[in-house]
Amino acid sequence: MFCCSCGWMSLVWLYLLYKLIDLLIRIPKRSSPSSVVNNILITGCDMGFGRITALRLDRKGFNVYAACLTEQGKSDLEKASSSGRINAFLMDVRDTKSIEKAYAHVKKSLPKGVGLWGVVNNAGIMQRRLGPTEWLCREDYELCCDVNVFGMAEVTRIFLPLLKITKGRIVNTASVAGRIGFPGSAAYVASKYAVEGFSETLRPELVIFGIKVHIIEPGFHATNLLDLNKMKAGSSECWEKLSDELKEEYPRDYHNTTLELIQDLVDKLASSNLDDVVDCYEHALLSYFPRGRYMPGKDAKMLWWPLSRVPEWVVDWFFNRDPKRPIPKSCRS
Repeated sequence: MFCCSCGWMSLVWLYLLYKLIDLLIRIPKRSSPSSVVNNILITGCDMGFGRITALRLDRKGFNVYAACLTEQGKSDLEKASSSGRINAFLMDVRDTKSIEKAYAHVKKSLPKGVGLWGVVNNAGIMQRRLGPTEWLCREDYELCCDVNVFGMAEVTRIFLPLLKITKGRIVNTASVAGRIGFPGSAAYVASKYAVEGFSETLRPELVIFGIKVHIIEPGFHATNLLDLNKMKAGSSECWEKLSDELKEEYPRDYHNTTLELIQDLVDKLASSNLDDVVDCYEHALLSYFPRGRYMPGKDAKMLWWPLSRVPEWVVDWFFNRDPKRPIPKSCRS
């Protein structure tokens, strides 16, 4: 009995020692550019995480290639740059020709034989219409996946030659929605699970080239992406187009209550601290020993990650535990 206890204690101490070493080796990171660790491409720089990351790395002296979707976003970013060194340009990740044009622009801007140290696939969109999966159509999935999945994959494929030169890093933005399915957001969740799968496949393929792949899984953050007013309007439009049969199954009170509960959840959990996500981007790019996965946000670490590790019936209970939750008409007692 004594030997058994000693064995378990030894394992506990070894685990704690491992965690301490793991924590310590992650701390050192590059604070300034070098001949190799210098040029970084970031997509989705019009606003939010992409814009903040671009400006932060610019202040640190890195050459930032900032892909924006709109002329306004490009102009605003250039004006906000303290050094005037940000190379902002237009790129639509939904359009392969647009990505190829951006690649030619970046390659031409780089000195001969110099590549990109990092590609941050930050561009993404939220589901336009919230509601039960029965409400959604093919277009809802295509809209999410076109940016969140296909755009990310195309940017990675096209810019990969420049990463091979430096043996650089790819940072893909997933979500806690890539670990656990949120009712009412099947299209967005599906796209983020796809980001996880793509990144998991890419990592062992590229490690032989010396390229590292990292996944960022943010919790709820109060960015322009999380525009509930637009999603509410889209959901209302969606409900109006339902068949009479589905409107009877999901009456308007179901729709209104769903939106109220989502609003309440976002109000309670959405963090206004966008820097914690940007910190993860920076660490993944500049740390000597980066992590494979990052989960910024207290809700991600303390709620969604634990919930993703428990049996499915616990998750089902969690999402249906609120007595105010809407219930389809045929399921009401």
